[in-house]
Amino acid sequence: MDREEEIKVLMVDHCTKDEAIKHLKTGTTVYNITKEPWDETYADEVGISLREIKENGRKYDFSYLKVDDVEYIIEYVL
Repeated sequence: MDREEEIKVLMVDHCTKDEAIKHLKTGTTVYNITKEPWDETYADEVGISLREIKENGRKYDFSYLKVDDVEYIIEYVL
């Protein structure tokens, strides 16, 4: 995924463009889980399942959203 797509997704998640750029510079990661599914192996690595992200993601600095029928997970580094 290119930087512009990551910025677009972060902006849908209520960031300004400047905030999105700052988040990406500090290590925030945007995952396109439609192309690369969030499997249980990765969930075990980061300690959170897709269900938990969908239900309580903000509690763990994660966000789940759907943009134009594409699903994304954002892993924020604050």
